[in-house]
Amino acid sequence: MAGLFAEVTAPVVAALRRQAIVYGLISLGGLVVIFAMGYGLDAGRNLLMFRYGPVWASLIVSGILLAIAVAAAGAAMLIRSRRPRPAPPSPPRSVARERQPYSAAAMAAAGATTAAVVTAIVVLVRSRTGRTLMARLRKSLAPA
Repeated sequence: MAGLFAEVTAPVVAALRRQAIVYGLISLGGLVVIFAMGYGLDAGRNLLMFRYGPVWASLIVSGILLAIAVAAAGAAMLIRSRRPRPAPPSPPRSVARERQPYSAAAMAAAGATTAAVVTAIVVLVRSRTGRTLMARLRKSLAPA
């Protein structure tokens, strides 16, 4: 019985493990981006420090960071103030949502595709260029 339980839960465990790995890698990438931004911020402050002095460099960097924070807070307030769109009405449970495998549209599409492929083959075989291409192909595939 335990083997059956393990067989049933194995795909779920594999999917959860895969999701954990994906989110872990995304988190690691986000942390590396944050560290890179900090490193760039420090490099920018050093550049400003040599040009304007240590106090003005710190004030410029903090002013830029404050402007970014105000812009992010303003964007958050703007998004929060918008009214959410109403959800579209869901179809009744009895209506099938997916396409039926033998519907008229599916059969017409399959027939049209088959007709297009057959037509292309006939045109290729009947045309002079197609015949020369097929002769070259036969020659190249013939045993030496």
